[in-house]
Amino acid sequence: MNGDQRYRWEQRVRGLMLGLALGEAIGGLRGEVAQCERLWAGVATQLAAFTAEGLIRADVRRRLHGSCNRNWVLWHAYSRWAALQHIATAASAYWGSKSAGEWPDGWLAHIPELAENRGPQRQRSWRSSRTGPARPSVRSRTTPDAMP
Repeated sequence: MNGDQRYRWEQRVRGLMLGLALGEAIGGLRGEVAQCERLWAGVATQLAAFTAEGLIRADVRRRLHGSCNRNWVLWHAYSRWAALQHIATAASAYWGSKSAGEWPDGWLAHIPELAENRGPQRQRSWRSSRTGPARPSVRSRTTPDAMP
């Protein structure tokens, strides 16, 4: 990908994230936005941000180490979101115990708006979810599973 293509791709991703955030915020107000009213992003926007961060981390890890289990990197990103939401899960306990430094870690952990509680329905479903993504059913003989 050359520089011009990369710039266009980055602009599309930014537009996607901005469109999601604005759509969720305005949709939550049923389209009735006062001129001076602050728009609040919801859970979908928070999770989209953590998904993007997870995908970036997975790409960086793949470039540095040659391989990466993207599902586990994304699960780690969602576990960081859950920890910021003060949702106690087995995944948060697992990742928190593996962390050598501050938990939750990552770029988004230091943005206060992403730690604000935005939706109890999704939090309930997160609490009842399983403890991680499914392992691949087929494993390569030459490459061990990249599980942490």
